Amino acid sequence: MTIAVSQNAFIKKLGPDFDLSQMLIVDFMHEFELGVWKALFIYLICILYAAAPGGRLATVLDKRYNLSITILYIVLTL
Repeated sequence: MTIAVSQNAFIKKLGPDFDLSQMLIVDFMHEFELGVWKALFIYLICILYAAAPGGRLATVLDKRYNLSITILYIVLTL
């Protein structure tokens, strides 16, 4: 086992007093877009429930979603 001492390039360039945590900012725009997408998706599911009796179209969407997750799991475990 080799133990090598490494230095962070930011600390080396900006000095030891530089706080690395200040570089990491919260991405408010991404969170906002995610909220908008969630609201739109809920609205579209409501349209599916209204378009067919008994929520048949929403059930079809759910089955297709579950199938895609299963296929993704199989591909990732190969």
